[in-house]
Amino acid sequence: MTSEALAVIFLAAGCSQRFGPVNKLLVPLWGKPLVYWSSQAFQALPWMHRIAVLGHQADLVSPFFDGWMQVRNPRYQQDGHQGSLRAGLRILDHCRWQGDVVVALADMPFVQRGDVQALCRSWQGRLPHILAAHLHHQGQPGHPRILGHDLWRTVLADPSFSLRRWFADAVPLTLAIERHCGVITDVDTPQDYLAIQDVVTHRACHG
Repeated sequence: MTSEALAVIFLAAGCSQRFGPVNKLLVPLWGKPLVYWSSQAFQALPWMHRIAVLGHQADLVSPFFDGWMQVRNPRYQQDGHQGSLRAGLRILDHCRWQGDVVVALADMPFVQRGDVQALCRSWQGRLPHILAAHLHHQGQPGHPRILGHDLWRTVLADPSFSLRRWFADAVPLTLAIERHCGVITDVDTPQDYLAIQDVVTHRACHG
């Protein structure tokens, strides 16, 4: 399995500001909380390290990552995704991890295990100059993403470094793998949530 040579950081710390007063990761979707579906694609793969970064209502989200290393980011409101990513990367640094890392988001319930495996396989066969990879759909970048060792070390060392800006500017250094619409479908607002509830199954987006 290609994921054996990778670590994974799962970002599940946000406070769902655009969603409203409830934690979107815990809202029911297809009979289970949304975070259950988002995490399933990553659960059974043999990662070298599995790290879940928690923040908002961490005690309620934590059970979905049983057996993972869990880190709580106390500054999740101030620092956003990138601050939570750095919290996870600090764990890898402490573990002296010299490999690459998959970064996943907790509000993307359509991502499937096959998508993650396709990303990992493509990364394994990349050209030497490639520093990162991501899934995309019809030209729109999505998740999860892989950060090569040199790139994630830069993210960790430089608090001003913008990973979002890097992906936008460094297209020649990034491997993009075409997949289905689910790799660009997140749940940011109640409208997003209502729209995906109409999908009969979480695999239906693959068509």
